[in-house]
Amino acid sequence: MTIPIPISAAIGCFDGLHLGHRKVLEAAINRRGCRPCAISFEPHPLEVMCPGKLQRLTTGAHQAKLLKQQGIDEIFALDFAGIKDMEPEEFVEQILKNRLNISFISCGYNYRFGRGARADAGELKRLCECIGIRAEIVPQVCVGGEPVSSSAVRRLLKGGQIAGVNRFLGRAYSYDLPVVGGRRVGRTLGWPTINQHFERGMCLPKFGVYATLSNVGGQKLPGVTNIGVRPTVGADRPLSETYIFGFDGDLYGRNIEVELIEFLRPEQSFGSLAELKSAVERDAARALTLLSQYL
Repeated sequence: MTIPIPISAAIGCFDGLHLGHRKVLEAAINRRGCRPCAISFEPHPLEVMCPGKLQRLTTGAHQAKLLKQQGIDEIFALDFAGIKDMEPEEFVEQILKNRLNISFISCGYNYRFGRGARADAGELKRLCECIGIRAEIVPQVCVGGEPVSSSAVRRLLKGGQIAGVNRFLGRAYSYDLPVVGGRRVGRTLGWPTINQHFERGMCLPKFGVYATLSNVGGQKLPGVTNIGVRPTVGADRPLSETYIFGFDGDLYGRNIEVELIEFLRPEQSFGSLAELKSAVERDAARALTLLSQYL
């Protein structure tokens, strides 16, 4: 008879997977003799409580990918609408113990749960330990004296402060989206790009041009990306256009992860395609210099 491996679980929304989230995850991952898992929620609690207010930093699929890369073995996505009105004691007994059968749980210092979010991290620890589940509360994480949070990451991202975003994430901010067909304007200018539409409800980076790395077949390739609505040639919705230096393959239909390394300039409108081409050439030259270590 095979004895099941005990489960250690980190619980939270983990949107963006910043350094604070990673500390919560590490507490579960580093639990000896346990299988590390994550307990998250779909839809995101804010989408249920305040429809239309959430601006997600990661899509569900990208978040799952990042969690697996961090070392999480399995993700339990709980239906938030179905559990939001449970009493704290019910949630711990019925979900954590009876349904998931976890032996250890970690959460952030500001975690709240139960009907009306009336229970805090301390209550989770107390209730869990009363029924034999070990618990750990991870304290606030700060970088440069500033608390790390998803809302802070969103603020920095909207302001084009990519260095700050990446410090808070402990990695380069990225999006992982399918490549779609475009108007091929870049190809006519000698700069063929891959186009990606942002999902509705995503937090959009500041519109402009970025030095970027694109993950193609496990290899990170340097490039330059414009994010916005293309004021010179027009677009019906915000999109990402990336020119990957020296790459001429077909990526249509594939999900490509693009990492933002540095903000170069705001998006702007040009009087002609010739002016646009000159600007792209300047952007590419600057990006090449910044990303020379990746060539």
